[in-house]
Amino acid sequence: MGLLLLEESDTLSLTYVDANWASHSVRSRWRAPVFSASTWATVVARWSSTSADSMQIFVDGTRVDTGGLGPFAVAPARSTLVTIGADNYGGYGASASLDELRISSSP
Repeated sequence: MGLLLLEESDTLSLTYVDANWASHSVRSRWRAPVFSASTWATVVARWSSTSADSMQIFVDGTRVDTGGLGPFAVAPARSTLVTIGADNYGGYGASASLDELRISSSP
């Protein structure tokens, strides 16, 4: 199983959990105002486990994560799970509207 999460609470975070349940993540600063309520925002999450700066989060073109996550080994996936706007059980739903979504293996 490979699990990729983009979550917003007191921080905006991007987390990858591999088949061995090892977690790799980056997040914005605690309670940083990364976007405003009731306004459209473009959120981009980039992930490349082999890159020197392996995970990044951008809001409206500005990088908002604190960085610092280097390359990491990824355990082979037994299955792939992608959830958008909730956890993998359908709980903790986002209070947001999704206008467009793009998942790509290229920049």
